[in-house]
Amino acid sequence: MNTYDDTNKRVFEISSEIQAAPDPALITLKGYKPIRMPFARGARKGSLTFAEETAKVFAKAIDTFCGTSFVSQIEARKDVMQVSNQYFSVTKLLYMNGSRLVENQNDYIGAQAIAQNYWSNRFIENYQKTRKEAMPVATTVSEFFAYEANNYLSLGNGDAIKVTRVKWNPRTNIALVDYEKKKLAINEETTVINAG
Repeated sequence: MNTYDDTNKRVFEISSEIQAAPDPALITLKGYKPIRMPFARGARKGSLTFAEETAKVFAKAIDTFCGTSFVSQIEARKDVMQVSNQYFSVTKLLYMNGSRLVENQNDYIGAQAIAQNYWSNRFIENYQKTRKEAMPVATTVSEFFAYEANNYLSLGNGDAIKVTRVKWNPRTNIALVDYEKKKLAINEETTVINAG
């Protein structure tokens, strides 16, 4: 079986570090979590083998005398996936242009491209939240029941919040609201350690 044995762009490693914390014991970023890709890239056959080059010489002679197109059939064996076994034990991931593997497939299906395009939601900055508790909000009966129906609200400035708890006083029409809001990653830095 031929897997992509060129190790270029196979590894992508990032590190997310807290820049400043009031107490180092509060930092919960710990450990190392590898994400294994459940597939292998197919090896692109960029040139003809010795046997194919030899057959091409004979095919050229036959094409000259018989008017056939054997040389073009042999040339068509370039830029396809190398296959040495009939069955694969690992699923192949291919980036193709028509029936041919693209020469620079790393740009499309390399570890860095996959991590940045499909796993960016797993970086630490998307999980930081600001929590507010017991915020007094003037609330009518219908607004209170709207909290129960949908606990995601949009604020006047465009921020979206998730309401986690509401304690409403019907006499004063004041609700004490606990909510959380995603915040920008201002206290953390994600750096690329290894991109290939």
